[in-house]
Amino acid sequence: TAPPPPPPDPPWWRRRAALIATATVVVAALAAGAVYILQPPARLGVCRTVSVYTGQENTPYYNYGLALKRRIHASDPDTDVTVEATNGTADNLARLQDPGGSTCAIAISQLNGAVDAHFGVNQFRNDPIDGLRTVGPVWLDILHLIVRADSGIDDVTQLCNRKISTGLNNSGSLQVGQVLFNNVLNCQPATDPADLDRGLADLHDGKIDGVLWAGGAPTPQILRAVTEDGLRIRLLPLARYLAPMGANWDAAYRQRLGNRFVSGSVYEPATIDAQDYPGIGQTETVGVPNGLVVNQSADHDLVAFIAQDLFKHRPDFEQALWGTNQNGRHFETAAQTIPRSSLYCLVPLVSEAKRYYDSLNIHANCG
Repeated sequence: TAPPPPPPDPPWWRRRAALIATATVVVAALAAGAVYILQPPARLGVCRTVSVYTGQENTPYYNYGLALKRRIHASDPDTDVTVEATNGTADNLARLQDPGGSTCAIAISQLNGAVDAHFGVNQFRNDPIDGLRTVGPVWLDILHLIVRADSGIDDVTQLCNRKISTGLNNSGSLQVGQVLFNNVLNCQPATDPADLDRGLADLHDGKIDGVLWAGGAPTPQILRAVTEDGLRIRLLPLARYLAPMGANWDAAYRQRLGNRFVSGSVYEPATIDAQDYPGIGQTETVGVPNGLVVNQSADHDLVAFIAQDLFKHRPDFEQALWGTNQNGRHFETAAQTIPRSSLYCLVPLVSEAKRYYDSLNIHANCG
């Protein structure tokens, strides 16, 4: 019996489609290999949408959030990042309260506020947020105490019996202002919770005597008020209160936490430079460390990416705060801040960030 005839060749268009499909697979595989060799793959895990909680809109740390958005998009253009303006630190941290809703959420926070939230004290009294973890340092919230240049006020104690704007409820400005006035100076000025724009406008109109603001310097709203709105200001020096504020922290938290307490740098010396606000001059003041905070339920790959990006792309974030950064200022590095500050012990580093810093021989000094 003669063997059956071979099957007819498939039509040319089917042969061509098969060749194209095969070539596409090979090229894609080669390209994927090349990408893997040239740069690490995007490591954003399950997160198709990431929320970044920052504080008031168009302030330095809101701009920092926009820089983080750009960095995430550079790694994975398909990830949608929402930079959300908020009242500030306490508001940001409260949004991390639900682990189920915090998988893809990041908060910029004063780290002393994160300690309050972690242990349920001050603004979070009896309502601790479980599972808060730090990712790494950002920079300092620099304490500005602003009065009118024609007010005759040249010392913070003169504000004890006057009216001041202290930032919005659930903000870091409000919290650190309470430490300065209530705990250290033992006085209670009349306070008016307001956003920074309204506080500066009220100061301009003589409705209040001072504005307390904890944020990056220069802050665009303050710069605009000085250069465009005709507000002549004086910044009160606060450096002499650095040690009393630190002592107040140690006394309060040692009593609250017992054997969980870890001592170490909390507040830091900070300078508002003469070039920050034209005509104001250099002012020595107090800085409060800022950092990125997540819920421990946050996606592991997202956290690992951010921890590395903060370290490797520091100039991008410096430019976000300082524009072109022509003055050559720099953030303190993770190697400078993490071993020195007890804040990374009281609210521990999230495991993926700790693993990365450990690989660089950077460790929190928790005794």
